This record gives sequence, C-alpha cells and structure tokens, in this order.
Amino acid sequence: MDTNGDRSLASAREALRDARRVVVLIGENLAAEEALPEASEDEKTENSVITSLPEQMATIDTFRRDPIRLWRWYLWRRMRITSAPRRTWPEALGELARRIDKLTVITENVDGLHGRIGVPCLELHGNLWRTRCTGCGRVREDVRTVYDELPPACDHCGSLVRPDIVLFGESLDGSLMERAYRSACAADVFLVLGAGGTGEPAGSLAGYAKENGATIIELDVERTPLSTFVSIFVGGDIDHSMDALLARPPKDEPG
Repeated sequence: MDTNGDRSLASAREALRDARRVVVLIGENLAAEEALPEASEDEKTENSVITSLPEQMATIDTFRRDPIRLWRWYLWRRMRITSAPRRTWPEALGELARRIDKLTVITENVDGLHGRIGVPCLELHGNLWRTRCTGCGRVREDVRTVYDELPPACDHCGSLVRPDIVLFGESLDGSLMERAYRSACAADVFLVLGAGGTGEPAGSLAGYAKENGATIIELDVERTPLSTFVSIFVGGDIDHSMDALLARPPKDEPG
C-alpha cells in the first residue's frame, strides 16, 4: 500500500478505535456473484433463464405471469453462490463487532454472506435463502438449489411460495428503511464496503450520517461516486483492507 494509503488506513483505524456506534453498509461490489465468471455457453444452452437480465427476470410481473421461470432463475443464482470463492470480510466485521459497543450492518445484497458476521443485519432487498408464502405470509429459511416441484407451495396453507426478495416493481420495507436511516443518523463512523455504483436509498444513508457528524470511511477496489464526499478512502482488495484495518494477518499469509 502506498504512503497515502498508509495514512488513510491509520486515520480509519483511529476513527474506529474511538467510535462507539458504527454502521456498515455492504454494497453491490461485495455480492457473491460479483466474484464469479459469466455463465458458459454450455450453461446458457442448458438453462435459458441464464441469459435473462435481472431487470427482466426479478420483477413482480414475471412472478405473477410465470412463477416457474422466476423460480428457475433464482435457483440458478443459489447454485452459483454456493460455488463463489470464500471471502474474509464477514469474519473481519465480526471481529469489529466484538471491539465496539454497537455495530449495525446494512446490506443491499441478497446472497446471505453477511450472515457470517454474527450480528443481525438490515437486509434492504431481502435474502435469497428465504421464502415467503403469498397466502399466510410465513417466512422460512430454505437452502435448497433443487425443488421436486415448481413453483413451490406452502406446506401450511397451500398457497404459492416466492423468494423473500424485493422484486423490481415492489417497494422497500418502510419500517426497515426507517431503522436504517435512524442508525445512520446516530453513527460515529459510517463504513462503506464495496459501494460500486450504489444507488438510492442506500446511497443516501452515508449522506445522513455525514450530516449528523459521522466519519465516513469507504473501502473499495477503486474510487466510486460515493468517494467524492467520504472522510477517508482506503483502496485495494477489501478482504485485505479489512484485515489491515483490524491488524489481522491477510488470508494468504501465515498468522
């Protein structure tokens, strides 16, 4: 890491050392699927839903029109996530949670990687590994990548079951967003990991935190639109940056 990077890292360490309330926003660049190659031509031939764009597939209209097709797409995504390379940033955040009074984690991603942190997480867009009944509303964890029958039905009321995801055309949970905004406004440090092209409403959370006096720290491979107003930017691989931030041995070095 260069001299400027060293200074940024030292400043970030100092800010976290003095903080009592830290909010972490996990952005799209840390989604499990971002680390995977594009599907091969053979995969696309075997499964036509692979070629569909999220904006075309992950919609409430698609679910109403063709729930089987939507489910095939989400089961394919579950399968891909199981083959994603392991990242170490969740364990690093778990270590951070043990060092401070209060850590609040907010994520835009639906891949469930944040579950390894060991603290509750505000999942703005839901979780790929849960289902929700359209009839009785029951929410259940479900780690299967293959179903005997599609679309699945609720074993309690028999109604259609859907992925517990906020689909295009649906609104985010208002009470969940209220909790996210309140947490951001109360933060001493707002830590942004892998923001990428972070959009709304997640992108505005850092703005609320800054307006209320928080130190904004961003970790990403390269600068993002959010970088223009953050307090501290630390560039490079986020796994290594998090390890360095907490003075942990990087995953590829003996510790």
